[in-house]
Amino acid sequence: MTKPTSKKLSLAFVSLSIFIVLLLSLSLSSAITAKVGNSRMVLRYEAGDIQEKHIRVINDNNETITIEFIAQGNLSDQVFFAEPSFNLSAQEEKKAPFTITSDKPGAYTTKILVKFVPSEGEGNGIILPSTVVSVVSESETSGKSYLIPAIIIAILIATLIYSKKKKRGARRAHVF
Repeated sequence: MTKPTSKKLSLAFVSLSIFIVLLLSLSLSSAITAKVGNSRMVLRYEAGDIQEKHIRVINDNNETITIEFIAQGNLSDQVFFAEPSFNLSAQEEKKAPFTITSDKPGAYTTKILVKFVPSEGEGNGIILPSTVVSVVSESETSGKSYLIPAIIIAILIATLIYSKKKKRGARRAHVF
């Protein structure tokens, strides 16, 4: 029996290394992919209005995945999801509705994080952000809310004063 030479050992080591790398790359290639249809939206609305929008979520994988939503940023406490999490079958897409509002005028940035998680719990998930920029203007009725009642009160007061003057004038006419 002949002793292995250093060339044969090197070749065996390189072959084993290539095999291990290929084996690892196959396991890494089974990671999930993620797509969000609208990664940025700009909304313009008045303070107090409720905006109903959606995020398009796409599952290009060959397995069912779980989708979860997390709101972060200025209006995170004013974002409400119709379904905070749901399962999405292989090769399926869904429009996930949500609402957002603000009571105060201003410009706000809110990130909605869309988390893609393998349903079997194997492997890592992926998080993609969808940025929502809200440009909130002052409500048109906010500055005028007291104007109409004030006009009505002024008309009533003017009517009362006019009717009292008319009654006084009518009494004076009877006195003579």
